[in-house]
Amino acid sequence: MREHFFFVQSPIAYAIGKILIQGTQLGSFLTTGKRKILYYQGDESPGDMLQALDSMGYSEEDIGDSVRVRFGWSAENMPTLIQDLKEFQPELVFIDSLSTANRFSIYRESEMEYSRPILEMNGLATQYRTTFVIIHHMNKGGEVRGTTAIRNAVSEVWTLSKDKKETATSYDRILEIDKSRSRSSGKKYRMYFNPEDLSFTFLGEEGEEFGGPGQSAKDSTLELLASHRNIKFTSEEIAHRLGISKAYARRYLGELSADGLISVLRQPGKANVYFLAYEGSPKDHPSDHHPSYSVSLADNSLQTNSEVGIKKRGSPQDHPSDHPKNVDTASDTAEGDPRSGENSEKIPSTEISEDKGGSRITFG
Repeated sequence: MREHFFFVQSPIAYAIGKILIQGTQLGSFLTTGKRKILYYQGDESPGDMLQALDSMGYSEEDIGDSVRVRFGWSAENMPTLIQDLKEFQPELVFIDSLSTANRFSIYRESEMEYSRPILEMNGLATQYRTTFVIIHHMNKGGEVRGTTAIRNAVSEVWTLSKDKKETATSYDRILEIDKSRSRSSGKKYRMYFNPEDLSFTFLGEEGEEFGGPGQSAKDSTLELLASHRNIKFTSEEIAHRLGISKAYARRYLGELSADGLISVLRQPGKANVYFLAYEGSPKDHPSDHHPSYSVSLADNSLQTNSEVGIKKRGSPQDHPSDHPKNVDTASDTAEGDPRSGENSEKIPSTEISEDKGGSRITFG
């Protein structure tokens, strides 16, 4: 995805990042290729973050090649972000969190101007063809904390919260597409969190975990397209291959594309064509990867003494320890990056939110 933003908790952000750098899948959602990730971490210390990546199975090769990290960045230093975007050219940028990045802001969370960094990152997303993921806190009512301009500035909002069903365990989670400009809104997916290795298991769409009407045809279609990446099929061709009616194929193909599971190419005067894209070398082509509805994201191999990809820059005086930290979000061990003057070219931004009651994801 490009030019989008969302809110999540750090563990699932790391889990999503691992899937993207490996070019694998989350449940029935297949990636379109291996991606590079840039983490801007302000709420966790280097030691805590490295331990989390270790538990989740990030390898030494991942750190540096596919993953870069900068600690303690603030939104006052947009030139540093721009430089990292130019040098590393990441497809995804995680910012944890908006409160920490905005800790030097002269505006309160309730003021519209507080969302200015999100607008700047929106422009950067377009200019550098990347996606921003920003963590932000939620209020007790489960809404995005602060001004409504924060939510309005992004194109997609996801929430991750505990499953409140009586039969749910304390580790069951619900991932909801709360707002979206490009796919179905209101979709809910069940996840299971394993606190031992910080892994998430994707259990499927709520209500369809054990199959439902049309699920078999959808699965067959996903398998067909997964084994023919970048090959475009009309609904009539898919209906013929699967032995189903054309009208039925058109309906569920529309649902699959609306949910973001497959891509669709619409051309005036021509039939829509459906496909699963893949960008990468032939040797990396996951043609033998078929959709799975229960995927664990854990694997241990990262050494705890591994160096973090992007180090803190500047002299000690460039990281003033007397700058006030946001007591709700900033880690005591994370130092701030060099503060510089306002960037003369204002270009847009993104964000993410989390709270004890759940987290909110937003694509902008």
